[in-house]
Amino acid sequence: MNCHSQISSKEKAMTSSFAWVDFSEDDRDRMNKIMRLFAEKDTLDELGIGAVRDAIADHLFPGTSTIQTRARYFFFVPWIYLRHEKRKTLSNEISNRAHNDEIKLIEVLLNTSDTDGVIGKDARSALQTLPSNIYWAGLGRFDIRRFDGSQDEYHRGFSSRLRLVADAVDGDDEDAPKPIRRNWDPNLPAAPQDFPNTAELALTSNEAEYLAMRIDALQPRPLFSLLIRKLGPFGNAAVPWLHPDVGALGEPYRSQLEHARNFSETLHGASLLYNLMLAEALGSKEYIEQYRTAFTEWAQDLSARRAAIMGWDQLKFWDFVNESESRSDRSRPFIDKWLAITLKSADPSLILENNEARKLIREREWDTKQNRARLHNRRALERWRGATGASQLNFRWHRVRAIVGDVRRGLGKEP
Repeated sequence: MNCHSQISSKEKAMTSSFAWVDFSEDDRDRMNKIMRLFAEKDTLDELGIGAVRDAIADHLFPGTSTIQTRARYFFFVPWIYLRHEKRKTLSNEISNRAHNDEIKLIEVLLNTSDTDGVIGKDARSALQTLPSNIYWAGLGRFDIRRFDGSQDEYHRGFSSRLRLVADAVDGDDEDAPKPIRRNWDPNLPAAPQDFPNTAELALTSNEAEYLAMRIDALQPRPLFSLLIRKLGPFGNAAVPWLHPDVGALGEPYRSQLEHARNFSETLHGASLLYNLMLAEALGSKEYIEQYRTAFTEWAQDLSARRAAIMGWDQLKFWDFVNESESRSDRSRPFIDKWLAITLKSADPSLILENNEARKLIREREWDTKQNRARLHNRRALERWRGATGASQLNFRWHRVRAIVGDVRRGLGKEP
């Protein structure tokens, strides 16, 4: 079934509805184990499907990224800058002074009992990507950061903007001169008096409620908000659709998760076949066996969900994806062709030796990487270390779990 081209009336009928499957406890445990097989080994986008992956993640969990770690950084970053706004730090000094505060924060956090997710834990003073770089976009998405520009722009105009903001008040009087907006939400909970000399990663109840409200305010209201406010603990769910309470969700959240799940599960086969082809090209018996076994397990799981996959409305899926600003047009032909091959096969395990599927993978890697393509460049192939883009897509769930857990604990809820 290929929605990129013409679709027969029979195929249209097949793509008309979702078939949601609730999991038993045993099913959920088994699928969690499968998800963890390649979890966190790599997050590379070797087949060029990252734009679609990110569009789905932005729908489900806006304001997040794969390198965010803990929720309180959404407060640490503005607190550091507000501290320097109060001190009237000069534009030519703000970058270095804020950098020094962020480096100092590493050691402060590492001296607490909760160090999981401390950014810079290993690099320490050599840290290159600072929390402010990592959280800048999310702070804007949650309207905590009111300055509408890049971090470099914020630094360059730091002094001059402070003079303009000094007497600014937010108002709706159309006749009054329009004041410049504050750089940061004036309702942001205040930093502890001794920050950044002391700090910890746990949110206070006030901070947790504030962040939950900022996420609640996103329109349309995302699944992210429901995970915090309405659903129960996420337990050991390795992907969002394995959340114990997912069956209680209404629309549009069920459809969104079904799109995410179907895309993740079907495209995982392409990633596994790609890695198998690398193993074969390198002549590694160990990895050939590993990926053949993984592909067989993937095929078995996909066969078990064949009715739901065959009922997947791919046209609605692309509408869902294209609601995001992420661009997916370049990857769509490859994705549609892979789905057509997958859905055409009554036994997905046979795709392993399907020449059309292997040709599609080979051509897609070349389109994505050109001379760096491992299947075309022996030197690049020899740098392969056994897993590249092999993880099943979880749409930032491993990071979202940590942030949702922080907020729920701050609200007095079990993560």
